[in-house]
Amino acid sequence: MKKSIFIAVLCLLSVLLVSCTVPYSFMHGEPDIDTIKIEIVNLETEMGNHAGSPYNEENTSVIKVIETDKNEEFLSDFKKIKSYQPYFGSRIDSITGEAIRITYANGDIELITHHGTATVTNGEIWNQTITFDLDAFSELIDKYSKN
Repeated sequence: MKKSIFIAVLCLLSVLLVSCTVPYSFMHGEPDIDTIKIEIVNLETEMGNHAGSPYNEENTSVIKVIETDKNEEFLSDFKKIKSYQPYFGSRIDSITGEAIRITYANGDIELITHHGTATVTNGEIWNQTITFDLDAFSELIDKYSKN
């Protein structure tokens, strides 16, 4: 009996220590929905500061531009997706695949994939090790790609 309780507690602790659900923080705080541009894009090559691959518009294809009047709805749906900050494991050195690209009025860019995020300032890209629930992220991309 004691052994099974110990194993259950050990499993619970390991789950808690591996990653933690955290609210996602945007690059410039809460975005002003009237001054940002939101797009669903495909990052055709790996991009990241540690991968030696800079941000490159030529390797980014636009899947869908979110209409400005849908920005608030899109961000509301996005905020419902759980994001995680892993405590252990290697950091995310690059991102690739389908992404949400938010372009701010000052030209800064935020790239959000289900497996990592990146910010681009003055052409320099910096990755963050934040992941999202894959199913919920894919559903969001599908929902807004088809509209």
